[in-house]
Amino acid sequence: MSASPVRKLSGTMLGGLGYTCQLFFLSLDRDAQTDVCCSPIHPMTSVMITTDGSCYPNDGTGNGGWAAVIRVEGESAREISGGLRRNAINPVSNNKAEFAAVLEGLRAIADRAPCKVLIRTDSEYVMKSLTIWHEGWAARGWLTATKEPVKNRDLIETILAEMSKHVVEWIWIRGHCGDTDNERCDILAMAARQALNRV
Repeated sequence: MSASPVRKLSGTMLGGLGYTCQLFFLSLDRDAQTDVCCSPIHPMTSVMITTDGSCYPNDGTGNGGWAAVIRVEGESAREISGGLRRNAINPVSNNKAEFAAVLEGLRAIADRAPCKVLIRTDSEYVMKSLTIWHEGWAARGWLTATKEPVKNRDLIETILAEMSKHVVEWIWIRGHCGDTDNERCDILAMAARQALNRV
């Protein structure tokens, strides 16, 4: 799966969902399928998934939480969230929680025919991992440029498999800047993490 260069856009209405983003970065995957998406013979439902993850402390000793707000064209918004419990073998990190939010958001539409999906995240690391960097990592046997094993490889590969079922666009949004769905995800992810801390 190839990714186009990241482009900077602003003030654009996206996915037929009537949602305006002030400033974002966009990367398109599966360019060969964009014509199919726009064809009246093969209409695709527009889906917007906003995600966020939370982990505290972010040093391998804390629990994590993830959340997604899913807006399917013509349907009411859906909110999902969950927790990631820390363990010594597979510690939780903020990046892991961010990846989990994307994965669960895509899994929530797994029973649908291929959709035109817009994923909105405030994590540039997650977006670039899944649109740019993964090809180089795979070519090096899932090693970074400094020859270290890529963290969260299992999540990345699973997300890529889910992405392959749809036409996916990505947007980076700045966190904690008043974006309604981003703020909601932040609250839900934090609540899911804190719920684990109380158990």
